[in-house]
Amino acid sequence: MAKFKQTQIHPGVTKHRSNAVKVYCSEAIAADDIISVTGVEGDFLKVAKADADGADTLNKGLLYVADYKASSADYTPVAVPWKLATGVNTAGSVIGAPVFLSDTPGAFSLTPGTSATKVGTVLTVDASTGQILLAPQAFASTDGIVYESHTFDHTGATDVEVQLVQPAGTLITDIGHVTTTATVGSSNIVVRVGTASDGQEVIADTNYVTAGVSAIGESMQVANGSQGEAGASMSIVAKFPLYTATARTLYYRFQCSATISAGVIRPYIKYQYA
Repeated sequence: MAKFKQTQIHPGVTKHRSNAVKVYCSEAIAADDIISVTGVEGDFLKVAKADADGADTLNKGLLYVADYKASSADYTPVAVPWKLATGVNTAGSVIGAPVFLSDTPGAFSLTPGTSATKVGTVLTVDASTGQILLAPQAFASTDGIVYESHTFDHTGATDVEVQLVQPAGTLITDIGHVTTTATVGSSNIVVRVGTASDGQEVIADTNYVTAGVSAIGESMQVANGSQGEAGASMSIVAKFPLYTATARTLYYRFQCSATISAGVIRPYIKYQYA
């Protein structure tokens, strides 16, 4: 048997070939696809394209990165624990931002998919030459976050609503929102959160803004009691069930009493798999 000195083993640079796993591909796979272990085929792990809105086996199991293209029914060492993906459009992101498993099988995204599974991080920001470190095992976590942003550009009294999907089998650990671009206007902004449109089943009406202006970084969060410009705190309605066995939509509503001509507010929910 051949023997090697540690100095003869080349370190990984853009991937970790020494830890590659020979697997059975249950479908065709492209380079840089996120793949999930779904079972065994003979003596080999069986993999398929991971999918944020697919079965649990496609987003909650052991995940790898496909080092190269492979065909369906191939037995091949295509699965690596991490890899540098280059030539990616990362415009609008920031260095260190999380990268998520997409609802498109095998793909990754700068915004969370249904399961909000983190699979990597942004290393460089560019519309055509961006780079992402894909390392789904390193970013594996039992918790997650779902968020959306709303841009305010409304004349007169207006109610706007953002939908956030809490994944199946999770427990809410926090609900809140943050102003990421200062608002401009003269409106009060009142927040409510429900399990139906315009509902208050989760959070009853709470004042966020009373003078029309919310500065960048102002926020309201249940967990730490942070208050917005209005000086009020949010709280979850008594006896609201934080756990859900099936995915459910929460409706995050901003009620504006007058014109808000600019600004961006990002609502979110944090959760943990139970």
